[in-house]
Amino acid sequence: MGNAIRGLTCSFLFASGIVIATGAPDAMRDADLMFRAGKYVEAATAYEGLVSGQPACAECWLRLGLSRFEIGKTKEAETALRKHLDLEPSSAEGRTGLGRVLFEEARYPEAAKELEAAFKLDRTEVDALKTLVRIRLIEKDYEGALALLTPIAQSPAVDSEARMLSAYALEKQGNLERAVRILERGIAIVTWGGDAPFAAAARARVKLGDYERAATICERGLDIEPNSERLDRIYLSLPIDLVAGKIKGRLSGTPDESRSVAERIFLGRLLTSIDERAIPSAREIAGRLLMEAAAREPANASAQFNAGRFLRLTGRLTESRATLQKALTLDPDESLRVVIYSQLAQAEAGLGAAAEAEKDFRASLDWNRRASTQNPDAALEYVSFLLRQSRETEAKQLLNVISRWDLGAVEEFLAVNQPATKSLNP
Repeated sequence: MGNAIRGLTCSFLFASGIVIATGAPDAMRDADLMFRAGKYVEAATAYEGLVSGQPACAECWLRLGLSRFEIGKTKEAETALRKHLDLEPSSAEGRTGLGRVLFEEARYPEAAKELEAAFKLDRTEVDALKTLVRIRLIEKDYEGALALLTPIAQSPAVDSEARMLSAYALEKQGNLERAVRILERGIAIVTWGGDAPFAAAARARVKLGDYERAATICERGLDIEPNSERLDRIYLSLPIDLVAGKIKGRLSGTPDESRSVAERIFLGRLLTSIDERAIPSAREIAGRLLMEAAAREPANASAQFNAGRFLRLTGRLTESRATLQKALTLDPDESLRVVIYSQLAQAEAGLGAAAEAEKDFRASLDWNRRASTQNPDAALEYVSFLLRQSRETEAKQLLNVISRWDLGAVEEFLAVNQPATKSLNP
């Protein structure tokens, strides 16, 4: 069950009537343009200047609060949003923003109060409703979550995120077949980003024993999110004969010289981790494909990242570090930065450079928080690092954050990594 609470703020700001208006003061228009461009630090500074000169400007306080939220300053965001609500108590946008801030801080009763008020003020505040649903799911109130989703279930506002929330609650109630139907309608339209909808649908198909369909879902998801660790993991967990047959078919179905870089990355990633008893020399083939991809497109950050990932997984840590550092120089997008820094941190940890690993894990987490959709796998690698360093309190705190992004991923992590995670309960 993926989440994009922070990433949704931008669309919330500009899709809810707070737009860059023609004729707006130049300073406000410039700040709004910076916000829309993702320059949240600069936008926050600009909005701070605006509220300093116009302390009675409710809209300025709203924008300041949301921009502070984007850069992780939740306390300052709360202060600004409360200032906005002091000036405009009936602001549904302000109540939604404050509710999200409180949700991020795990202050669930307070968050629920604000989100309920927002939805009561404006029934189109679907994002407030979905955040409220997440609180119900964290509280294990699955019936309550489904009841909240009912008003939007048949509306145009329903998206893949809302479908995933519904499916998660239904699965917890034991209604897996209905959950699968909802998930597959979601991935058919793909209105919400990331690999989470595909991972949830594939896992559900696995639980139903429909491995062929699960493989198809993983393949489609990997076409959209080629660097997804969890889709790789689900795909490779399927019956080995099925997986090996599909990989062999793709290897033999295209002449090597005609194979695209994307196809080389897809096959290389899977061959890196598959059991070599199923495909002899899989690791050797993987290395060739991934290194060729990086050589063919030296300015392709994803190709360089996957070459660096392969080098790390096969123990060539110094080469991995250099290749991943090169990938960072190629202007990768936010989601790719998240995984590059995570892999770089793991390489540094393997080389015994704990301080550098810590720095890179923190960079990965920072970019993860800013991204339009969060990557739980990258953050969970940081949790594992913290546990290896006996920093259990910090690991638990981070796990609580990740549980607000994706409860399912956290549950899987806790189950797979027993007994090391026995005391970690988000």
